[in-house]
Amino acid sequence: MFRPESPSRPVERSLLVSLAFWFCLLTAAFLFGSVALASKLVIWHELELEATDQQQQLVTLERQVQHLDKIVHSLEHDKHFQAEIARREIGSTTAGTEMVIVDPSLQVDIRLPPIESPNIPLIVPWYVPVLRSLAVASPWRRRLLWMAAGLCVVAFTILRDRQGETVKSTAHRSSPQ
Repeated sequence: MFRPESPSRPVERSLLVSLAFWFCLLTAAFLFGSVALASKLVIWHELELEATDQQQQLVTLERQVQHLDKIVHSLEHDKHFQAEIARREIGSTTAGTEMVIVDPSLQVDIRLPPIESPNIPLIVPWYVPVLRSLAVASPWRRRLLWMAAGLCVVAFTILRDRQGETVKSTAHRSSPQ
C-alpha cells in the first residue's frame, strides 16, 4: 500500500542532511586544524616543559640566596657567630676549651645547603606523541589532509540541501506556458 509522504518527512530529511553536512564540515575543520596547528602545539609544549624546568631552578636559586642572606646578616650582626666561623676557619682552640660533639644537623655551617629542588614530575599528555607525528611530513599527516578534503567534497556534493531545487522544479511545473 502506498502512503503519501507527510509534510514533516521532508523537514526531517532536510534536518538530517543539514546535520550530516555540518558534522562533515566540522570534522574536516578539526582534521585540518590538527595538522595545521600540530607543530605550534609541540613547540608550545616544549616551551612549557622548559619553563617548568627553569621555574624549578629559580626556586633552588632563591633558597640558596635566602641561606646566604642569613649568613651575611649573621656575620654582620652576631659577634658569637663571627667568632665561631673564625675559630673554624683557623682551626684553633684556646687551652682549656672543651669541645662538645654535636649532631651535624645542629652545627653552624656556612656552606650552601644541599640542593633540594621541588622535582615536579614532567607529565607528557597523551596527545603530544600524536602531535609530534603530525608536525613533520609523514604519511599519517597526508592521510588526515586527504580525509579532510574528502569530507569537504562529500559535504558539498552529496549532502547539499536539495530543498531549493524542489521549490524551483515545482514552480517551473506550475507556471503556465
